[in-house]
Amino acid sequence: MRSPAIGSIIGAVAGAFGLAPWFATGANLPGQNLWSAETLPGDMPIAFLPIHQYFVLDLVALLVLGGTLAGFAVRLLRERATEVRRAAAIGLAGVQLLAVFESFVALAGGLAMSGSLRALLFFAGMLVGTLAVVGASQAVYWLTSSRSAPISALGLCLGVIPIGTWLGLWYMLSVGPAGGGLASHELVRWTPGLAVGVVLGMLGVSSLARIAVWAGSLAAVWLLPVVLGSVQYALGTRNAFGDVYLMADLARTLLVPLAGELAPPALAAAAIAGLLAFAVHVGRAHGRLSPPPRQQSEGLTAPGVH
Repeated sequence: MRSPAIGSIIGAVAGAFGLAPWFATGANLPGQNLWSAETLPGDMPIAFLPIHQYFVLDLVALLVLGGTLAGFAVRLLRERATEVRRAAAIGLAGVQLLAVFESFVALAGGLAMSGSLRALLFFAGMLVGTLAVVGASQAVYWLTSSRSAPISALGLCLGVIPIGTWLGLWYMLSVGPAGGGLASHELVRWTPGLAVGVVLGMLGVSSLARIAVWAGSLAAVWLLPVVLGSVQYALGTRNAFGDVYLMADLARTLLVPLAGELAPPALAAAAIAGLLAFAVHVGRAHGRLSPPPRQQSEGLTAPGVH
């Protein structure tokens, strides 16, 4: 049995790696509409997370990918000790909560909250939402690190849905803000479906539980980006910010067109998963039907009847 310290290291490293693309940008807090004084983007304080209503998808990707990586690493260890899994969860939570604390201290330092109810509500709302994402990261971690193959696959499928946004941050760093364009958009659209397709294809469909994971994961890879994208659109509309009813109405208006735009990636995931599952099934069936090499060689070298 491995030491729980191994789990702590895995959780902490995975949490930090999930935040890596944001650190690579310089980690300046995004410009705030409610900032107390006009400040250039490069002069904004350092924040370990991009706390801003325009960066909801980025925030989800940075935190949830950390939980996915931690769970996958623990799963690869084939560690049955609950202490190691718990230590990894604590290490992950420690890094992510530290990032939350530092980021909101930086936000509070410049946000004009004194006498401004709107600024106070913004701070509280972003804090509650960020903590909810940390909770989602923990849920993905525990699912992915499960010893049950269907449960682990479900966690992995949910956890890789934001991978397009996460990779998009690295891509924008390599080409610059003006060079992303269509390529970055397509990366965000198609990568999650491809990743989920690979996971489901390797899982197979040999039981009802696995079929249920297929159905849930394919629905999630289609609908979760739709919901998150609609929420970010509503939060990022300056004229509607603070008006809950107007923001909800804006989110609803985007649901249907966004669902249509994101349907092809979900269908691509289904096609890739189906092909992989079929290939794995045929390969296993061929392995069961073929005799071991030793038996084949013995059959060839057996002496004949004289």
